[in-house]
Order: sequence, then structure tokens, then C-alpha cells
Amino acid sequence: MRRITNTVILAAAVLASLAACGSTSDDKTPAKPKASPSVSKEVKFLDAVHLASWRSWAERQPSDGDLIDFPQEWCDALGEGHSVQWMFDEGGLYPYGPDWGTQKQEANELLLMGVKAYCPELRAQVVSELRDSGAY
Repeated sequence: MRRITNTVILAAAVLASLAACGSTSDDKTPAKPKASPSVSKEVKFLDAVHLASWRSWAERQPSDGDLIDFPQEWCDALGEGHSVQWMFDEGGLYPYGPDWGTQKQEANELLLMGVKAYCPELRAQVVSELRDSGAY
């Protein structure tokens, strides 16, 4: 009788151990990583702008609404083959408004922030042009 009891206890322990360590078909599927919330290009751009501390905006800083259209317009112009110089000098895409302006070096940095957020595939082109002109 004692032998049967020990066998039953041992069998129960083994089954319990197997149940705790065992796996079902669902356990064989690798855990899917939780999707991180995607951040919009607008938010990426504006977050970068808010972290910038530029002298030309010390007295009057543009609102987010003043800035938000620039990156897409820059990307469109770059995609059409225009240069940074053309965008800023002839294309009407220099970042300024009726009561705020941006120094050239800071405008170049702002452009890079916009390109990084909106059209990162064009970043190397912009960096190359700015370097060639001595502006970066």
C-alpha cells in the first residue's frame, strides 16, 4: 500500500511539474512585440524645433502653425530637383514670417530637422549641398 501511495504521489508531482513547465501549441508561437505608438512627422519636427534654442528667435518665436507647412514644401521642392539655395533665395521657402525671422545657419538646421522628419531619404542630398556650400 505504501508503495502505491508513493507511486501516486510521485506521479502527481511529475504531472504537476509537467503542467507548470509544459507548453501548449499557443506557447510555441513567439511573443509578438507590442507595437509602439507611431509618432507623426509633424510631431517629430515640432519636437525637434521646440528643443532648439536659436538666437534669431529669442525675441519673437514663430508659432507651430507658422512652421508646420515648411517641411512638406521643402521636401516637394527637393523632390522636384530644386536646391537649398533655390528654395531659400528664389523659391519663397525661407523660414520667416511677418514678425519673426531665422538666421541663415539656423534656417539650415531647421531645414535639416524638417527633411529628417518628412523626407529622410533626401537628407544626404541636403547635407551634401550644405557642406559643398560651406554652410554645414
